[in-house]
Amino acid sequence: ELQDIKARKQLGLKFNEWPTSDVPGCVRTPAQRLPEVPLSAPFDPLKICGGLSGEERRAFQEKELLNGRIAMLAVANYVAIEAAWQVPIVQFTPSLFRPLFLDPAFRLFLDGAFQSATMMGSVDGVAI
Repeated sequence: ELQDIKARKQLGLKFNEWPTSDVPGCVRTPAQRLPEVPLSAPFDPLKICGGLSGEERRAFQEKELLNGRIAMLAVANYVAIEAAWQVPIVQFTPSLFRPLFLDPAFRLFLDGAFQSATMMGSVDGVAI
């Protein structure tokens, strides 16, 4: 990966930019070409990017890589918190690991939101 970053820097690109035909002044010789991710058979079991063009698919893959890296940082943060406070993350932030529908505030919200849709205010099925 470090070689790729250096190669992009030599082409005048930022660390997260890839050389394309629409980058001004970016002319690639065969020696300057970076390895391409094959777009003909990507891993896409849910067919999320089935109708995307090659450029759109490349942008989607870059966004997925960024999301994966952010997720790795979040997990590393959990490990750091557990190491610093000597408390399991599940006990440190229990609200993050409890199902939302069990949260009393959320249940109160749902009760208020759907109260008008119930037959609580009716007599023999006729709203009063």
